[in-house]
Amino acid sequence: MRDYRKIGAWAEADAMAVAVYEYTRSFPPDESNGLRKDLRCCAHSVPTNIAKGSVCESIPDYLEFLHQARCALIDTDYFVRLAGHLGYLGSDEHKVLKALVKSTAARLDKMIGEALART
Repeated sequence: MRDYRKIGAWAEADAMAVAVYEYTRSFPPDESNGLRKDLRCCAHSVPTNIAKGSVCESIPDYLEFLHQARCALIDTDYFVRLAGHLGYLGSDEHKVLKALVKSTAARLDKMIGEALART
């Protein structure tokens, strides 16, 4: 079994999820079951799916989890954008989250490309 904590994309995604949880604490109370919940859910789905993929024995199964992580990252990107437009994130918070999404995407895309090359 591969230790998912040693995967660069997982570490980046984990940092992103932690930042999302920290920054969404100040969202309006009426967003507790709305945007805050949705953003947190998709943000923690990225490292979760990378971790799940790390134990797969077949490349197709591994790729399925990486694709699920990538889809969750796209959702995260949109929700960060929306939260910024709604004024729920400060300018610095928005920049930090956008940078974490971008760096996570680069690492995840590299993993997907490497896995596809092995098929």
